Order: sequence, then structure tokens, then C-alpha cells
Amino acid sequence: HSASLHRYGHPASALFYKAHGIEKIGDNHFIIFDNDYHNVTRPSGEKAGQPGVYEGKKVLSRVVEMRVDPVLREVREIWSWQAPAGHLAHQMGDADRLPNGNTVASFTNSYLVSEVT
Repeated sequence: HSASLHRYGHPASALFYKAHGIEKIGDNHFIIFDNDYHNVTRPSGEKAGQPGVYEGKKVLSRVVEMRVDPVLREVREIWSWQAPAGHLAHQMGDADRLPNGNTVASFTNSYLVSEVT
């Protein structure tokens, strides 16, 4: 049996592209750094490593928070934060949940570290 994926309440074929750095932040609750590199949903003509537009949103590296429901076999994206324009981490990068509930993200290729509330 396969799991179903949901992005903001709608079925999705994928939640991330070239993601890594998964961290468990609670019961069945995780954050992950999504490079968004080689995003197969990128509109034709967009090159990998360049921000594009998909479903009206710019496609950039981001932090994704997800909840896993092992009974329903579902993974739901419940929060995400995209890097500012021009900060695509085509490799490396990381995200961690801080004790105060904020999230810190590092975009290694573009020398950006950001704390998000």
C-alpha cells in the first residue's frame, strides 16, 4: 500500500524535490530542507537552479513541515517557508526547529542564514 500526499489540503504527486536534513520535531511531525532542485513540476523552459513559477508561486528552496498519519497512510504538508528571491540552494542547506519554536534555515550556496517565526 502506498501513502497519499497532501499539499495544503490538496492531493499532490510530490511534496519536495532533492530534500534532505529531515528532523523529527514531535510525534509524527517533521521538518525537512527542500532544495527544489530539478523540480519536475517547473514550467517548461525554466532551467534547474533558477526560480520558476508553479501554481502562481515562485519555486525556490524552502523549509517544509509535515505531519505523518500512519493510520491513514498520509503525509500532509502543514507549513513551509520559502527563501527570499535569489536564494536557491541547489545543494546542501539545512533547517532546525529552535527551542523557542522558531525555525532556522541555512542556504549554504548563497551564504544565507535566516530565523523564521
